[in-house]
Amino acid sequence: LAGLLGAVGRQPDSAARLQEQVAEVLGEVCRRLTAQGRGAVATWLASNTAQLCPQPAVLFVAAQQHATSGNHVKGLEICQQCIDADASFLAAEEAMDNIKSLAVSHWHFQMLADRERNLAYANAIGRAVTYARATMPDPSMPLTVLDIGAGTGLLSVYAVRAGADRVVACEVSATFCDIARRCLVLNGVADRVVVVNKLSTDLTPADLGGKKVHVVVTELCDAGLFGEHIVPVLTHATKHLMLPPRQTRGACSVRTTAPVIPQGAVLYGQLIECPSLRRRVARLEDYGLDFSQTLLQPAEPYTCDQLTMLADHKALGPPTEILQTSFASLPDTTRITFDVDTAGHIDAVVTWFDLVLWNEAGHAAGG
Repeated sequence: LAGLLGAVGRQPDSAARLQEQVAEVLGEVCRRLTAQGRGAVATWLASNTAQLCPQPAVLFVAAQQHATSGNHVKGLEICQQCIDADASFLAAEEAMDNIKSLAVSHWHFQMLADRERNLAYANAIGRAVTYARATMPDPSMPLTVLDIGAGTGLLSVYAVRAGADRVVACEVSATFCDIARRCLVLNGVADRVVVVNKLSTDLTPADLGGKKVHVVVTELCDAGLFGEHIVPVLTHATKHLMLPPRQTRGACSVRTTAPVIPQGAVLYGQLIECPSLRRRVARLEDYGLDFSQTLLQPAEPYTCDQLTMLADHKALGPPTEILQTSFASLPDTTRITFDVDTAGHIDAVVTWFDLVLWNEAGHAAGG
C-alpha cells in the first residue's frame, strides 16, 4: 500500500490508473486490522488513503470502513463523493441504501409519523415542565430537562417549546447525535439543547452543566415494554441525575411527584391462534434437528407484529390486564391466568401496553 501511494505521490496523474490496485490492497489491510480488533486503525488508514488518492474506488473502500466502524454519517458522505466523482458507480449507490438501513431502523420513521403519540408526548412534557417550574424554590431560575435516548431530538424540541431553559439530549448512537443536531438547528432550538453522545448511566456532572436536572423524559420502550431497560435507566436517572422532587401541598394531601416521563404503564395480553405465525416460528427441534448450542437462537423471547397483517389469526379469549406498573422498580414475577372462550391452538400470547406519560392528577396524558 505504501508503495502504491508513493507512486501516486510521485505521479499524481497515475491515481486514476492505480485506483483499483490501491482499493484492493486497502480493503484487504482494513479487513485484517478489523479482524485483529484494530478497527480504529483501519478507519484512520482508510481516511488518510482516501485523502492521498481521492479516486472513486478508494473512496468506496473508505466509506465501507467508516460504516463498518459505526460512523454511518461519514460513510454516507464518502459514498456521495464517489457518486459525485462517477455517476455510474452503482456499487456506491447500493452501499448508500445499505448504510441508511443500518443507520436508522425502519420503525423510527413509523414513530415519527405517529401524530397521536407525538401530541401525547408534547402535552405530557408541557405539563411536567409547568409542574417542575411551579415546585422550584425560585421559579425564575433556569430549568433543565434530560432527554434520554434522544434519537432525532423530537422530545428535546418539545421540552424547549414547553419552556425549558436548557435540555441535555443524551444519545448513544453517533449517527443519531448527528441527525439530532441537524434537526435542532432546523427547528431553531440548537442554542438551548446540548447533545451528548453517551449512555445516560455514563453522564457526568459536567455533561449536565454542573447541576442536576429538573425533568427527565425518554422513549425507551420497545415492543415488549421492558426490553430497552427503561426501569434501571430511570432508576439511575432519578437517583443520580435528577433533583429530588419537592413536596407540594394540594387541596387534601402532600404530593411528591417526580417529573419523569413516562411514569408507568398498563400491560395487556391475549391468547391467539395463528397458523401462519406457527409456521414462521416453528422450532428446529420439531424437525428432529438440534441447534441448541449454536447462534441460531432468537435474541429476544418475543417479536413484533401487527395483528392486522396476520389475517388468519383469531382470539381465543378476551384481553387480560397483566400488570400495572410504575417505572420506579421492576415488577415482581407473577402467574397470569388467561380466560379462554374459543376452542383452538394457542400459538402466541399477544401483548400491548398503554403508557402513563404524566400522572400528576391521577390521569394519563396519553397512551
